[in-house]
Amino acid sequence: MKAELSPYLYFNGNCKEAAYYYAHVFEAEAPRFLTYGQAGITELENAENLILYTEVKFDGLKLMMSDNMPGAPFSEGSSINLTYSCSDPARIKTVFENFRFNEAQIAMELEENFFAKQYGMLTDKFGFNWQITEPKED
Repeated sequence: MKAELSPYLYFNGNCKEAAYYYAHVFEAEAPRFLTYGQAGITELENAENLILYTEVKFDGLKLMMSDNMPGAPFSEGSSINLTYSCSDPARIKTVFENFRFNEAQIAMELEENFFAKQYGMLTDKFGFNWQITEPKED
């Protein structure tokens, strides 16, 4: 089983700038970007060119980022999610259910999507946002 815990930062329309900045600071490869439009998410007004996902990999670590969804609350510097990613499907379900039964508020149930075999979102009892994911093979 392979697992990792990664920070996921949200930006207010300047994710691309931030990703290049962090890539420069950590001397990482230039990031690749997936926009809301490229992912086929068209129901969000003014989101087509916003960054849905990017990552900067350095020193065996991964810093994940995206632009905040239009209309969603945003507070600069405090918009962070923790992402637990694991290749074991049973472990993903166990972790998600452990959160559920320990006062977490479920924002999105575990489900398959274009980038993950299983993906869900929740807020734990301390107010931290989590993304729980079983990635698809590269």
